[in-house]
Amino acid sequence: MKSQVACVAVVVACLSLIAGSAGAGEARVEIEVLLTGRTSPTAPQEWMRVLEEAGFERAQIRQARGNERIGVTIVRREPSPHYRVIGQLLRSGRLQLSANEAFGRNERNELQAWVESLKEHGPDGPPEVGAFGLTADQFAAVKEELATPVAATTRGLRPADVVRQIAAALDAPLRIERTAREALAEAPDVPDEFQGFAGGTALAAVLRPAGLAIYPDVQEDTTRYVVAVRRRGVEVWPIGWEEDTKAIPALFEFEKIEQAVRLPMVDAMQDLTSRLAAPVLWDHAGIARRGIEIGEIEVELKAANRHLASYLRRVLQQGGLGFEVRQDDAGRAFLWIKPGRRAARRGRATDR
Repeated sequence: MKSQVACVAVVVACLSLIAGSAGAGEARVEIEVLLTGRTSPTAPQEWMRVLEEAGFERAQIRQARGNERIGVTIVRREPSPHYRVIGQLLRSGRLQLSANEAFGRNERNELQAWVESLKEHGPDGPPEVGAFGLTADQFAAVKEELATPVAATTRGLRPADVVRQIAAALDAPLRIERTAREALAEAPDVPDEFQGFAGGTALAAVLRPAGLAIYPDVQEDTTRYVVAVRRRGVEVWPIGWEEDTKAIPALFEFEKIEQAVRLPMVDAMQDLTSRLAAPVLWDHAGIARRGIEIGEIEVELKAANRHLASYLRRVLQQGGLGFEVRQDDAGRAFLWIKPGRRAARRGRATDR
């Protein structure tokens, strides 16, 4: 025990004199390691070398006093961050720095990475990464920019022209990969009117029929957008975001049909959706892949008194379709018409 106390006294006196070596603005991290039980007499000296090599500006190993708790304390934030770490040397010889983090003397690289992360990100650690590999702040900034409304008409225009029109309203640059340019050149004219829609939602919808997508890319706080061929398993900017059906109140208004009618689906949908006071988008690419020819489908509606959503479901189901309510990047609700779970018998469906 005497040898251990003497050893500790020597180590306490031999503080590492690296303090002050950090450049202006660079974070500093110092550490005090507590001894609370029996340890190897040579452990303090061995750990001092490890701590200095790991990047601590100042290291001290001493006996614990009172109810000291391990963890990181912020000494100051400005002009350059300064952190003090309290650790504990366990009987096993490992260094405990938090409830979930402990290092052995042979884990110098891991300990150095921990110190570098503390210097760069502080005690809270690096920001969590979510959708598209973006932090919450980055995602919010991208979504805000892509909420910029489409200013001009789009129906009947070439997809490449619509993409350029939307890109011109964005602050961040938009790059179209070569293969994407070729696909856009071959794509049919845009069948929908996106004027007033959020630019990001409109871009995603215009690109989808050509097998393309838009990918936000943020590197070192610099944002750009990339138009490229859709890649399996890779997140793409969506055509709107899932929303509750209550976002379109007209869906729950009751409509009365006095007698059964049979008419083309196109006419039925035009009549029903005109009462929504909300825009409608069709998943043209998904519908085409199912081989559904909307213009060839007739639907039948029986006499009833139902809310509008019920009539829409019955009409769409007869064509093998369905709908959901989404919101664009600016929070504007719209109806999204998409393929259903099962295909209908084209031209012979009835309301059952």
